[in-house]
Amino acid sequence: MIDVTREFLDAGIICALEPGIARNWAETGGFTDLNLDIDWDVYRALDDVGLLYVCVGYDTDTNDIAGFLFYIKSPGHPHDRKVPFAIQDTFYVEPEYRKSGAASAILGFAEQYLQRDGIGVVSQSAKPGTGFNDVLLHKGYEHTDNMYLKRL
Repeated sequence: MIDVTREFLDAGIICALEPGIARNWAETGGFTDLNLDIDWDVYRALDDVGLLYVCVGYDTDTNDIAGFLFYIKSPGHPHDRKVPFAIQDTFYVEPEYRKSGAASAILGFAEQYLQRDGIGVVSQSAKPGTGFNDVLLHKGYEHTDNMYLKRL
């Protein structure tokens, strides 16, 4: 079973998340010549002012981290400044927990948490061809855009 909680970034949770973040980067990082170089000071600053949400799923049997989901809060959007957004920064589920319901558990917890905090719109991203696209569609997300990246 997966138990999900909102975490605040302290040294302990950062150390616990770093291996999974590195595995996520290796799996989905995008540009092969771009090294992972996390600016934890920026993440902590966002967390300190209430603009970062970190939801972590734990295996209740082992207390291992099954996955995590980071959102950055935007107080509104230029198109509609009344509606606070939560924009997915990263979402990762460890391979052994995929297809176990862990992604749905983490996402469901996060949605409830964000809604209670007044978020009106959640923006998610998923790599093409991954099962997470199906999870998002099943959870009621609309496929509205494709995102493309280019190194300059």
